Amino acid sequence: MKRRELIRTLNMLAAEKGVRFALERQGKHEIWSFGPLTIPVPRHNEIAEGTAKAIIQRAQDVES
Repeated sequence: MKRRELIRTLNMLAAEKGVRFALERQGKHEIWSFGPLTIPVPRHNEIAEGTAKAIIQRAQDVES
């Protein structure tokens, strides 16, 4: 999955759940806040499908 597609998906999930989604810091990974959760996202253009699915699943489990 493309990194920008993953970020777009997370942004839409945040809007649906009514939680804040913002970039906190950068390094080898970008650290995004998704409501009370912090999500590390690799800075590669292409992210492995399993990794992307796990990140999306963590975001879906967040309570509004």
